[in-house]
Amino acid sequence: MPLATAVERIQSKIVRARAHISALEVSIESFRRSRPLELGWRDSADGSERTFFLKTVPLVPIEIPLVAGDAIHNIRSSLDHLAYELVKVNGRNPTLDTCFPVFVSAQKFQSGAKRKIDGMSGPAKSAIEASQPYSVTGSLLQEIHQLDIDDKHHNLILTPCAFGEVYFVQAVGRVVIPGRGVEVTGGVSSVFFEEVWLEAGRDMLVLSRPFPDFVAPCIPVEIALTMGALNGVPVVEAARRMATCAENVLSSFKSLLV
Repeated sequence: MPLATAVERIQSKIVRARAHISALEVSIESFRRSRPLELGWRDSADGSERTFFLKTVPLVPIEIPLVAGDAIHNIRSSLDHLAYELVKVNGRNPTLDTCFPVFVSAQKFQSGAKRKIDGMSGPAKSAIEASQPYSVTGSLLQEIHQLDIDDKHHNLILTPCAFGEVYFVQAVGRVVIPGRGVEVTGGVSSVFFEEVWLEAGRDMLVLSRPFPDFVAPCIPVEIALTMGALNGVPVVEAARRMATCAENVLSSFKSLLV
């Protein structure tokens, strides 16, 4: 069997990350199907409105941050594998300091990157500097870097939030999502939640008659990140964006790996 190329070796880490992301999606879907939000309700004095409130905030199952951390670590590792291969292709030996540096400013790059990129060719060093998050609009390299560091020291901080469509078995006269500026009137059959953070006792929905005397509606749940540019983004979507970011970085270096 022929040996894998440098690009294939690096890509294998991203492939592994995407396998973790698929497993993460399965775990979150299982959590969703358990209908983790327990709602209570109270009616107005005249019975014209019913307010549904959150009794407790559900705990995120422990396997979800663990699998998310595994995915992010493989994404970050793919960048360090890239740095390792850039030194080798230049005929030099990687050291324990060799890695793909990530800095938030040009000043910090100049003062901190030298040992990390030692042994690379001039064009490779320039390409790494050009790929830094302060140089690339919308780059997620800083989030990848920081989340991987966080996961080394503690489970990733993820939080459940209401996110998605709520359907009503019968049309409702008026629906309000308190605190979000959402109000829909006139035979409402569904309403959309977007990144509504969960807090015990929080009013989630207010329905005005006519509405059916049914059990509490099923509000869909997402698990979201809580940092930087990815704050409030569902963790599966965030992980996919980070994997794509790493793939784009790798693609920009392919000509330097031969």
